[in-house]
Amino acid sequence: MILTQEILEILKQYTSAITSMDTKKELQEKTLNCKEITAYLSAKYGKEITYKRVIRSMKHLLESEALLPNSQQIIGIIGETKRKRYYYKNSISDVELKYLIDCVMHSKIFRKEQAGSLAKRLQALSNRNVVKLTPYVNDSFGEQR
Repeated sequence: MILTQEILEILKQYTSAITSMDTKKELQEKTLNCKEITAYLSAKYGKEITYKRVIRSMKHLLESEALLPNSQQIIGIIGETKRKRYYYKNSISDVELKYLIDCVMHSKIFRKEQAGSLAKRLQALSNRNVVKLTPYVNDSFGEQR
């Protein structure tokens, strides 16, 4: 297991910069701190993941990202020095992906199978929030009940 890759995967699945798809809150940042990342990793791998290992891996990730231009960096940071929260910078926001999925599913250009396949691939580009908000992307879309 490469811890830095697992941390990136957790950030991709559970965070987003800003989303406006929540009905209760118009804009909400979905970020994680190192303790929350450690909790996700411990749940997945057991006690072998410690808080210090996560902090060390995050430092390595951020040092390697510092060498890249801002447009190519994929980890965003919010907060002060000791209270940093991290998120995955996606080139397309969750709202834009949901809009694309809706357009594909209701389009008359694609057949039902093609639309479903493309919509599932669009879902894979985002985090769990878009997957939860688009449960209609399945094989029964468009069929009469």
